[in-house]
Amino acid sequence: MGIHNLPNQITDSLFIGGAQLINASEKIKAMGITSVLKLYESPPDWPPGFIVYNMPHPDGVPISAARIARHIKFITQEIEAGRKVLVVCTAGISRSSTAVLAYLVSTGMSLPDAYQLLKSHHPIANPNPALWRSLIKYFKLRYTLRDVFGWTNKPQNL
Repeated sequence: MGIHNLPNQITDSLFIGGAQLINASEKIKAMGITSVLKLYESPPDWPPGFIVYNMPHPDGVPISAARIARHIKFITQEIEAGRKVLVVCTAGISRSSTAVLAYLVSTGMSLPDAYQLLKSHHPIANPNPALWRSLIKYFKLRYTLRDVFGWTNKPQNL
C-alpha cells in the first residue's frame, strides 16, 4: 500500500492522506472508513456514502483556535461513535498532518510524541511553520519553532 494509493493508518480509527484518495473511495469504504475531514477546496467532492466535514483552509495560513477546535471535535465525535476517520488535504502533507496532530495532542499525547507517531506511519507529514505555530498557540505549549525543527530535523533557517 503506497501512501498515494490508500490512506496511511495512524491509530485504529484515524487515517490520513491527500485529495487523490477520492479515486480509491471504494477501497477506502472497504477499509471501514466512513468519515472524512476535508481540508482542501473543492473539487473533488467525496461521493455519497461518506460523512464529510468540509473545512477548506489554505496551506501556510495560521489556523484559528476555533477551527482547530472544530477539527478536534469532528474527529473525536466520529471516533467515539465507532467510525473511522480520514483526514485529507490536497497533498496529505501539511494541513491534514496539522489536524491529526491536534487530535492526537487533544488525547493527551505530547506534541513531539504525536509527531513521531504521525511521521512513523505517514512519512510525508510536514506541517507548514505557520501551522506548527497555530498548534503551539492553541494548546498553549512552551515550544518554539526551533524546538519543532529539532524534532523534525528541518534546517533551522528561521
